[in-house]
Amino acid sequence: MANKDDVKNVHRSPGNHNPKLAAILSIIPGIGQAYNKRYIKGSIFFILFAAFITVFYDFLNIGYWGLFTFRNNTTN
Repeated sequence: MANKDDVKNVHRSPGNHNPKLAAILSIIPGIGQAYNKRYIKGSIFFILFAAFITVFYDFLNIGYWGLFTFRNNTTN
């Protein structure tokens, strides 16, 4: 019978993944999951992220415009 250590290490293969690259790829949701070969989960996260950006693009654009032009709209 297999012990717990054998069962835990079945899916791991050390040295295949670069932790620094995984951290960089995790900036965009879903890409890090794809790097870890979880393609379905990564696709779902990326689609949700893209849908959020698409729906809230105008709202975010107005918010950023307000932040950058805050000082320009003041009167003396």
